[in-house]
Amino acid sequence: GTSNGDVNDNDVFVISPGTAYGIYSANYDGAVEDMTYDHNTVSVDAYAACGMELLEANPVVSNNEIIATGNYTYGIVASIVDNTTIENNTIACDGSEVGDAGTGDSLLPKNSIGISVKGNALVKDNVVDSTNIGVSTYKANLTAEGNTIKADGDYAIVLDDKSNATLTDNYLASNKGAGNDAVIGGNDVSASGNSPLNAILVAVDLTKVYADGQQFAAILVDQHGDALVNKTITLNVGGVILTNVTDEKG
Repeated sequence: GTSNGDVNDNDVFVISPGTAYGIYSANYDGAVEDMTYDHNTVSVDAYAACGMELLEANPVVSNNEIIATGNYTYGIVASIVDNTTIENNTIACDGSEVGDAGTGDSLLPKNSIGISVKGNALVKDNVVDSTNIGVSTYKANLTAEGNTIKADGDYAIVLDDKSNATLTDNYLASNKGAGNDAVIGGNDVSASGNSPLNAILVAVDLTKVYADGQQFAAILVDQHGDALVNKTITLNVGGVILTNVTDEKG
């Protein structure tokens, strides 16, 4: 028969040397549909670490915090043909991507991806930070709006050539571009109001006294106050040019 239900308000922590999932759902001996996944904290540390893999119809995934750490990392993988809603989640994917060993799961490529969708999908108001791709699609009709997506790979949103997408009012940043320039691929794509992340340097005024050992300190954040990590900044302080790379605190 058909299964449905709610997976809410859970703390899920997984550590594995192989491929591991925080939450896994798939059709088996009957359909799974109309599930909700809400206010869960999911942390997976594995060679291939996947926060959620959902092979079902009409899931609603909202208000979750997902952290995936490992060699290959994935936040939410939703591979269905019906409607998926992914809304107001915070997703961090930190993958080292070393070597070429596979994951043993055809839906988990040798990559790090914040959100991966197939079919009709609404991706809205999420915060995604990924070491490679923010959002990817396969044969999807994607509506993405109001998301903040930071990707250390070439592009924040990667669309296959059979996907259509409407991308509106997202903050997008990647290695090769920001705003609409952080999007690649797709069949029929409409993109409007997508902006680069604003970089804000926060510092305390310092009057330097010779030989007193004081240091000038500053942090680099985006418009949400989140640290911008591994970014090169150059400052002109009293005619002296200083260059540094931000750490995990910005």
